[in-house]
Amino acid sequence: MALDDVKRLSEGKVRKHKPAVPPDPAFAERLRLAIGERSRAQVAREAGISWPLLDAYLKGSRAGADKLAKLAIALGVRLEWLATGEGPQTSSSPYATALPSADLVRVPLYPVELGAGPGRTVWPWGEPIGHFDLPLATVRSAHQQISALAGFHVRGRSMEPEIRDGDIAILDLTRTVLPPQGRAIYGIRLDGELGLKRLAWVGDEIEISSVNAAEFPPIRLSDLDAERLAIVGRFWAAFDSRPRTVQE
Repeated sequence: MALDDVKRLSEGKVRKHKPAVPPDPAFAERLRLAIGERSRAQVAREAGISWPLLDAYLKGSRAGADKLAKLAIALGVRLEWLATGEGPQTSSSPYATALPSADLVRVPLYPVELGAGPGRTVWPWGEPIGHFDLPLATVRSAHQQISALAGFHVRGRSMEPEIRDGDIAILDLTRTVLPPQGRAIYGIRLDGELGLKRLAWVGDEIEISSVNAAEFPPIRLSDLDAERLAIVGRFWAAFDSRPRTVQE
């Protein structure tokens, strides 16, 4: 035994050999099918992975659960289908899709009202009742993931003048974690009721506030009460006769 081997043994640093994971050509084929005519660089960017990694997957390398989820969202396919091939490739889902022939993004509109005032108990959202199209360039310029957008009706005056009663709120459904810094508008479920509010951490508490603070004072949730709150998605823009972005 070589001296270096003895030294590694004495230090407990000899690593066990891990057998190579065999390639999965069926996964690679499903991935190619889902990508279709889109560029690989675009798909990698929307999924938040590097294009060399995407290229490796297309050659049969197996993807971990986190990367599979990102790819499924970016491609607008079911995670189970992408991972295993079981079930339908797509289903009714709260994800927008790119329309390659028209440079548009088709955003589904759901029969759900987000209360900008009192919450509205409507959950789950069910099937889309329609859709509206946004320019692809508008979505890209805001660094939004195409496949993450969905529209919901707003009812109430608590977010005026930024978001008006009757507007359609466009939410990014992948952004469901409140970051430790900053303040932003989210679609939320609080005690089973759906609403549209500003959220921010204030010390160890979550502050839930409205733009129209004079009529709708803020409330705070402690750590013990935080389980009452679930984030549906982060607000991106409001839509009436045309889309308008009111926050970064």
